[in-house]
Amino acid sequence: MQQYIQQQQQERPRALVALALKAVALALGIATIVLAALGAASIETLALLLAIGLVALAIAAIADTRVIIPRYVQGQQPPIPRQQRRKKRR
Repeated sequence: MQQYIQQQQQERPRALVALALKAVALALGIATIVLAALGAASIETLALLLAIGLVALAIAAIADTRVIIPRYVQGQQPPIPRQQRRKKRR
């Protein structure tokens, strides 16, 4: 149990960074839509914003992969989605 807690504490910063990068990508996508609708930015600027958002998503995907892969290497079972979990009856 102690090992599991230590592992979770090590994974938290990566998960937080991945979440922040996903939020940045979403914000840049929305900003691009708004600026395009207002006509306040050039096409080059809009493409640059979308490119930065795409890079943020790529980094977030890599960060998420580094959290998931060690579980498979150690021979642990993959996590079960919440929808598929069965409630244990006593």
